[in-house]
Amino acid sequence: MTVIKKYLLLISTLLFTNLSYAAGKITYLNVVDDTVYFTTDEAKASTPGCVVTENAQQWTVSLNNKTGRALYSLLVTAMAGKQAINVETGADCGDITGIERAKGISLQPATETASTSANGKALYLFQGDGVTKVGRIAEVLSPTTFYYLPVGNEEQFAFYDSGARFEEGYMYFDGPDCSGNVAGNKNFLEKIFRNKHYNDGRLYQAGSLLNFPMQSYLLSDGTCQANVTTGIYMTIKEYTDPLCGDYACVIKED
Repeated sequence: MTVIKKYLLLISTLLFTNLSYAAGKITYLNVVDDTVYFTTDEAKASTPGCVVTENAQQWTVSLNNKTGRALYSLLVTAMAGKQAINVETGADCGDITGIERAKGISLQPATETASTSANGKALYLFQGDGVTKVGRIAEVLSPTTFYYLPVGNEEQFAFYDSGARFEEGYMYFDGPDCSGNVAGNKNFLEKIFRNKHYNDGRLYQAGSLLNFPMQSYLLSDGTCQANVTTGIYMTIKEYTDPLCGDYACVIKED
């Protein structure tokens, strides 16, 4: 156990007293200005009188003091490891009106999560080159969406959604068997896209509309189809994503 983790666990132990709730696993964690908001998958048994109904399941932690910052670090650790937590109530709404303040937090034993590979090793997000590390995967929400902890800042979650960053698309060719000049779908005029079977999955963006004499096109599954027609398509140009680089980000063990 690292010195930092020992310190965080000590803080949680000192803060955790009789007024505790078995609060389960974190389902929501967000920071707005100097306040942390979080919820868990276990409903509260009761709340202070200051809490409004629509916020009954939320907790807050202030980042304006050392204790609050240590509690936030515990929350990040818990969410990254999918660990259940116990929350000690402050029995007031001292941080934000209408929302219960968390006075203390402690971690329950960790369990295996989808942020590790089958052999138990941690998974990381890499740029498309497969070499440049972006961050450690904290929680996988779906095959294309997850939270990660960026390299150099493992106290602040970042969200990755490949579907929002780019789309899979067909490529259109003016020659037979998907050869010759290439064009893109006009519906991708304002989008970033790729076809993983064309140019190793290089990312592209739209150029300008053009009248294009298509003879074949490449489907997303790599199949080439013949279709002789002339229509409105678009020129394409290579695109470099600020996070992933020239290709879509990849997940793999370090």
